[in-house]
Amino acid sequence: MDICAEELHNSVPAKVAVQADIGVFIRQLIEELSSQVWALRVTNPWWGQLNSKSNENKAVVMVSCSMVY
Repeated sequence: MDICAEELHNSVPAKVAVQADIGVFIRQLIEELSSQVWALRVTNPWWGQLNSKSNENKAVVMVSCSMVY
């Protein structure tokens, strides 16, 4: 499915909007990340945000699934 560039950022603003062949994009991303030394420490606030959002999403899914029955 093709996505029009104009549709990027429409529903949810993205930090990075990419319109590309996913295979080529991922290969290039992996190459770039492999060429650098980087780490995301467990103490990074990003992990707390990720876990919080994950827990919110799980709660929504659990409510949605229980309402089906």
